Amino acid sequence: MRKRQQIPIGDTVRIKLLKEPDEISGGGIILPNKTNTEASVRAEIIAIGSTAFPYLFEGGEDVPRVGDIVIIKKFCGVKSYDVDTLSEYRIVRDEDILEISKGVEEVAND
Repeated sequence: MRKRQQIPIGDTVRIKLLKEPDEISGGGIILPNKTNTEASVRAEIIAIGSTAFPYLFEGGEDVPRVGDIVIIKKFCGVKSYDVDTLSEYRIVRDEDILEISKGVEEVAND
């Protein structure tokens, strides 16, 4: 069976939400992260629409790419499902992405 390719249109971005790790108390008790009151969540970029991020320099370092980890508004976008695997994704507008997490670079000490 051929796998279908789902491509976001226009200024939208297809992302997969990343599960936040559970917290461990000082006594070793695992506290599920169900009461998270943060206004943002982490996600991985799966696909980028053709006109997303027009305000960023073409080919610059700050342009989000597929596979980058980003911070988005918690309740933005529309739920989407992969028709082959039934995995849950979200389609968000490029302006809902608040931050890009790039690889960590070494900082020179003076």
